[in-house]
Amino acid sequence: MRIIIHSFCAGLICFGSILLFSGCKERGCTNPAAINYNSVAEEDDGTCIVCQTTYESLGIKSRNLVDNNFSSPHFNQSVALFTIEQQRISYNNNVCGGSAECIIIVSATSLVNESMQILYDLQSSGSLSFSFNDLIDLAPNQFLIIDTMTASNISNPCGNINSSTLNIFLNENILYY
Repeated sequence: MRIIIHSFCAGLICFGSILLFSGCKERGCTNPAAINYNSVAEEDDGTCIVCQTTYESLGIKSRNLVDNNFSSPHFNQSVALFTIEQQRISYNNNVCGGSAECIIIVSATSLVNESMQILYDLQSSGSLSFSFNDLIDLAPNQFLIIDTMTASNISNPCGNINSSTLNIFLNENILYY
């Protein structure tokens, strides 16, 4: 009888150990693309957070830059197109980036078959107000994203872009080369 009880206890301990060690898998997020990925997790627990960003265009406004230098080979012609695109960025989860925010993307497109260097001032007033200046080089017919402005550069990047108050000025003559 003692042998039977001893064998039964040994079998019970052995069976319990198998259950204990095979049932103790580390649970967590097993998706490597998730921000809360757990590299030691063996079993997915459904808590993975994969960030997705949505960009929504709120408006696009453009202004032609006219070369008014009398001695220029492109006198009184539009030589570049400056574009302001306003986008709202939102995230599928607050841990991915918080609440929605707006950005302003400034770009320029050359409209001539020569390279040029432009020192300009781009201004907007109204509910979306900024003044932005820069020196850029544009190759023939090139499209160039100049800058992305955020709330740190603009007081109200989600404000309305007003065509009538968007202006571009030359700070010096355009250099063609």
